[in-house]
Amino acid sequence: MVTQEEIAKRLGVTRTTVARALAGSDKVSLKTREKVMRLVHELGYVKNYIGSSLALKRKKVVYAFILKTKNSTYNSEIKRGLQTAAEELKEYNFKVEIIETAVNLPKVQAQKLKKILETKKPEGIIITPIDQEEIEKILEGYHDKIKILALEREVKIADYYVTTDYFKAGRIAGNIMEKLLRKGEKLLIVDAGDDEITSGLYLEGFCSKVEESELKIVGPVRIKNAHRKVERLEKFLTAEVKGLYINMYSSEILQELFERGYEGLKIVTNLANETIKNFILEGKVDAAVLESLYQEGYTAGIKIFEMIYKDVITEVREVHLIKSHVIFKENIDNYW
Repeated sequence: MVTQEEIAKRLGVTRTTVARALAGSDKVSLKTREKVMRLVHELGYVKNYIGSSLALKRKKVVYAFILKTKNSTYNSEIKRGLQTAAEELKEYNFKVEIIETAVNLPKVQAQKLKKILETKKPEGIIITPIDQEEIEKILEGYHDKIKILALEREVKIADYYVTTDYFKAGRIAGNIMEKLLRKGEKLLIVDAGDDEITSGLYLEGFCSKVEESELKIVGPVRIKNAHRKVERLEKFLTAEVKGLYINMYSSEILQELFERGYEGLKIVTNLANETIKNFILEGKVDAAVLESLYQEGYTAGIKIFEMIYKDVITEVREVHLIKSHVIFKENIDNYW
């Protein structure tokens, strides 16, 4: 294992200089710091953050600002991933405090963030920004003092960005639908989303793919609170419609549609829960494109831990994309 002493010897500097360079101290010249970082990357040096963190008396606390949506699976899985990472790392005096804000309350999120920054002095911030521009303004004066990780939506000054490619997931769903239907058949697209972070990108991706096909598209039909107003879909569900795509709240909508006798359609959806799983097993739903929201939260927790404890310094902000999975009846046991 490469040590700081070895790096110092190779560069002809003291070990203290190397340690300060790794910590980003302004007591080391930029030229020397660049030399240290170049050799660090070349040799694959990793700071012994475990030993140093155990010696800390004060916890390093990260505040994670996640969203509450009507889709309870979304926030609960991201939250569970963050909590798992924090639990695994708690012996290193590392803690994640989770703060949830409704997706339609950007001002509330901004106020909560300001309060934490002014009163708690966090080591790091994980945030899914509702109002990106406002959040960036608030964090502007802190990006040299704390580690910032953006989750789901970009923050320009963030050190790291973890997200799912929802647009691509929508296109994958569109590709599956295109193969399920024949040329010229009608496809009904339902937009039941309530945010621009997931549902809007699902829809955009799906439409961009099926519009390239030779299917006859009906919609997107916009329905707010669709699980309580499914009757509004009935005028669109004519005998000519052979396929159905729903970008959000598909389990609630499909439950009611099936109860009303609408079966035999080719159905693809994004996101999945226990209800969708059962529909796939029963042959009522053909496929679901599933994102690992748990993995997204877990990755965010692990990455910001490394950023804080390993003194990770990168000149280019890194992006970590969580992969999507296509769920059919034949492979469903691999994911549930």
